[in-house]
Amino acid sequence: LSIVLIRPDLDIWKPGEHSGTFRGNNFAFVTAGAMCKMWSDRKFTAGVERTAVRLQTHLDRLVAKFPRYIEQKRGRGLMAGLKCRSPAVVGRVHDVAFENGLLIESSGPNRDVIKVLPPITITDAELDRGITILDHALQEQDNA
Repeated sequence: LSIVLIRPDLDIWKPGEHSGTFRGNNFAFVTAGAMCKMWSDRKFTAGVERTAVRLQTHLDRLVAKFPRYIEQKRGRGLMAGLKCRSPAVVGRVHDVAFENGLLIESSGPNRDVIKVLPPITITDAELDRGITILDHALQEQDNA
């Protein structure tokens, strides 16, 4: 979904003269309208902010607990990553996390960052469970 704003003095096209093949997606407009309404709700945005603080606190704890595997935390809010000391660590953490029901992805030029991107609608219990699995997967590195 996108919008183009143009000054009236530059708006010289007649209706229909400027068009494309990717227009008229009513579902996208309905979805955008619903999202604008959600993001205008202070209760919703406060909940997202609270969850982001909760996630960042969890990640700070993991960085402090596993300095031998994690170099640093990256990102902001609910878009975060854990920069690991090697891609091999990320691969092993991925496998253990998957075995325990958590899907994770890697990123970075060396694939040495664990992406942490929970949905904005995640509950505290779901977030805590995911972090518990991630903690366990990092702890298992000692047995690798």
